[in-house]
Amino acid sequence: MSILISFINKALPLINLIATLFTFTIIQKRELYSSIAFTAITLFQILASQFIYVGMIARSTVNVLAFLNDISDSR
Repeated sequence: MSILISFINKALPLINLIATLFTFTIIQKRELYSSIAFTAITLFQILASQFIYVGMIARSTVNVLAFLNDISDSR
């Protein structure tokens, strides 16, 4: 299960980028220049790295809350 979640976390930014560029070129019928493509790739990479930190913070918060709950139950 952990491997599947890790794969999904790695694949979602790439799928999002492909869907965005597809929408830009096919649905909106606009021409994709290299300056637009590389800017989009850079921005999506920055956003993806930030969401990794959000996931780590959420996981740590859940672990701390579970630990505090265990301590309060043992009293």
